[in-house]
Amino acid sequence: MPIKKYDKPNKTIQCIRLLKILKAKDIIKKEEIAYLLGEETTRNINNYKNTLYDAGYPIAYKPGKHGGYYLEVDGMLPANNLSEFDLNSLSLAYEYLLKESKVPNKNILLDYISNALVENKKLESKSELALYGHFPLSMTNDEIEKRYYIIQTAIDSKKKVKIYYKGYNRDNYHIIHPYKLFKFNNWLVLAYDESTNNKKLAKFSKFKLHRIKKIELLEEDFLVDSEYKEEDYFDIKGTKEKTIHVKLRIYGGLGRMLDEKIYGENQIVTCISSRKKVYQFEADMKGDMVIRKFILSFGAKCEVIEPKEIREEMIINAKRTLRYYKKSEEN
Repeated sequence: MPIKKYDKPNKTIQCIRLLKILKAKDIIKKEEIAYLLGEETTRNINNYKNTLYDAGYPIAYKPGKHGGYYLEVDGMLPANNLSEFDLNSLSLAYEYLLKESKVPNKNILLDYISNALVENKKLESKSELALYGHFPLSMTNDEIEKRYYIIQTAIDSKKKVKIYYKGYNRDNYHIIHPYKLFKFNNWLVLAYDESTNNKKLAKFSKFKLHRIKKIELLEEDFLVDSEYKEEDYFDIKGTKEKTIHVKLRIYGGLGRMLDEKIYGENQIVTCISSRKKVYQFEADMKGDMVIRKFILSFGAKCEVIEPKEIREEMIINAKRTLRYYKKSEEN
């Protein structure tokens, strides 16, 4: 079943979709393009192709049995440097759409607005796609882009995707229904995971693009979950994560640098002793792994005061690490 048809296809949306399809496929027949775009015939494809050509994206054709259309140039969708007024307007539009239920093509509009906000905030380049924190990913930029466009094509056409994913304990195959691409330090996709049989686990999972070792766009369609609401997973600030109040005591000169960046909401940095260089950090932070990496970045110079469970976890980990060192010295 093709994607939802429009009484009168929106040319701008269809051109953007066509560009994403061409990025996801090395070469593709005109009939398959029409199918993925939800077009009843191939009549409009040449019009979309010419529009993209005028915008600087030449599309070439390879004749023969295994031929078809392909994109001659590489690169992401252009990201214009929007003004502060434009960005504020888009933010307000995003908040309005999240609250309203009777808006045609609501999720499509939310996707395009959020992509515009992310791209203009970061002015994404190809090299930035393959960055994680301050360190480059080992996966190449082209491989990250390939996964991005295959997944975006699946989102637009409501197609299932088969991935071979690198987990913490082992690698597994997953059949996913992708709903949204987003960036939280790195690129992820929110997707319904068919592989989740445990009813206690959430139906939707977040997969990091750089941990997808293999990816395949399947021909099988998926039905959008009737209970899915984007506002349950995202807000204007990005992905919704549980907020944890963090209180740390930092020893040494690193504490003096804490007020240079905002690590969480309601952040307060207090100098407890200037002579001994002791600082207290408090903030409401999001993301379990992000919080733990932040704490561990200070090494032995950091003491967790709150939350209690992370404090106890750090004490256990410190004792375990000490045992490793002692055992290494004995050997």
